[in-house]
Amino acid sequence: MLSWEPRRIRTRKAFFSHPFRLPSIGAVPSLTRYNRAENENAQREAGASSIELGHFNRKPYSRPDARARMADSEFWRKLAAEFLASPDFSADGHYIIGSGDPWNWQLAGVAAGYISGAFEALARRGAAEIAGAGSPDLLTVWLEELRKGHYNFRMTDQAYDVRPDGTEGPHYLIGSIHGVCQASATFCKKLESEAIQAEFQAEQRNNPKNWNPFRQEFEALRSMRKIQDAPAERIPEDFARNAIARIYGIKPEEVTAEQIAFEVAALLPSYPHIELIPSAPNTVPIAAPETEHSYVGIDKNRGAHPIPPPVAPSPSTPAETIAAQIQRLRLECKWTEEKLAEKTGFNVRTVRRHLSGDSIPHLGNVTVYEQAFSKALKKQVVMKKMP
Repeated sequence: MLSWEPRRIRTRKAFFSHPFRLPSIGAVPSLTRYNRAENENAQREAGASSIELGHFNRKPYSRPDARARMADSEFWRKLAAEFLASPDFSADGHYIIGSGDPWNWQLAGVAAGYISGAFEALARRGAAEIAGAGSPDLLTVWLEELRKGHYNFRMTDQAYDVRPDGTEGPHYLIGSIHGVCQASATFCKKLESEAIQAEFQAEQRNNPKNWNPFRQEFEALRSMRKIQDAPAERIPEDFARNAIARIYGIKPEEVTAEQIAFEVAALLPSYPHIELIPSAPNTVPIAAPETEHSYVGIDKNRGAHPIPPPVAPSPSTPAETIAAQIQRLRLECKWTEEKLAEKTGFNVRTVRRHLSGDSIPHLGNVTVYEQAFSKALKKQVVMKKMP
């Protein structure tokens, strides 16, 4: 906090009694020469604007030491609202030229207690997000940011101590931040704007649509490596077979390989790496059925080789077409062609072409038919993918 002892300080202003005793401007003819010749460097050292004949030429301010860890835009939005809801007052400060120390600040026009304590808590909360390593008190950091950014800051005077022997002592820069809560809210809005821009740029960098073709290929390679390196979800075939049998009310031996593959494929969006463990093969030998041999013109009790009867060729069953499968399942569900079109989402003309065989549905359409029939018949329906 700002704390000065009463002493004689010469300034460009007329006398005022608290906390200084200051002579008139006519008593310090060398002060203007000091300002012109030397004070510009002192101002740069203090982090303030340059001075020419007592007027300040303000320069754009930026925070060169802003940290990579910056709060998000929502943090600064809420902090600005809290500053605006607080009673306003001023902060007075001074800087000893050549000391290398930060400005010394004191809250003015506010009684000690809740109001000043609330402001200090808000200021320190914001300063914790922007202060660099080795920063002084967080309240000082926040007020220095307001001063350097010219948020309601005004340089009010320059002065120097007069020692008892009449020689000049330390030289001071004196300034005030008027409406420090409103200035803090304005500063928070600037930080919010910077955070929004940073968040937008980060989103653009991480959006796959904005990647160049080479990065898209590289990211695909990384994704495949993650899937391959991740431990596989091992599902025993016996478990899958028994689970499907319980779901559809059939015997485990009636579950087909297509049904198992269909159910396992449905898990891939949540579990990209699945390994189906085959069931152990049945090693028990199956006894061959005994056949009754016939003998032609030879006594069967004699040691002649039997002549097996000729095997009649079995007629081959023609494969059921997809159109026939759709027609059979439609009749099993007792659906009209219009009802089938409603259940699948196809138009009636498309369904009729599929039923007649004039058009062979592609694999995606076959899957839609399977899902519709499975739901209606309450069992897993797998259509043979053949013409």
